[in-house]
Amino acid sequence: MSAAKSFIIIIILIALNLKNSNAGVSFDKNKCTIDIEIQSSLSVNELLNIFFNTDSLKKTVINVDEIKVLEKKENEYLVEYSFKYLNYKNKATYLRKLLAEKGKIELELKSYTQNTNSIPRMLISKGYFQFTDNGRARTIHFFRETYFDKKPGEMDRIFMKEQTEKYSIELTSYIRKLEKQSGKKKPKRK
Repeated sequence: MSAAKSFIIIIILIALNLKNSNAGVSFDKNKCTIDIEIQSSLSVNELLNIFFNTDSLKKTVINVDEIKVLEKKENEYLVEYSFKYLNYKNKATYLRKLLAEKGKIELELKSYTQNTNSIPRMLISKGYFQFTDNGRARTIHFFRETYFDKKPGEMDRIFMKEQTEKYSIELTSYIRKLEKQSGKKKPKRK
């Protein structure tokens, strides 16, 4: 690796570490785990409605270019997400299942395509949004594990971390906007 490329990677890593985020991304061989927690003053039912409502998908699923609902049932639907970055394109179809009694929305990858083999391809991806109430605030917990056909390289991992950071910040901002609109204040930290 050239000195210039190493310098750029170091600068990006420093910038990522300086951001005050509640987003965690970890890698183990060909697996990537994303773990995000956000506190909210909105009720669990309000959060379930926001995150499961197909009309608000563009606000709660941020790092995509196009979203299409392919099939919809009472408590689940298939949705296709398209993403483009420079010459790279992919499409991922997920099943989103509402488990209201558990305060949970489950996510499972059903199909995936991309236009190149130069970066890792998703094989399996499962996760959830869990909404809990501790009496003073609600916690939005987003968790997802994704397995790839090969170990993500350094630049792939940097990109995934950067996108997760961006998602966490934008999602938190969207939740704060909804709290403000509803007249509910941002929850205080313990």
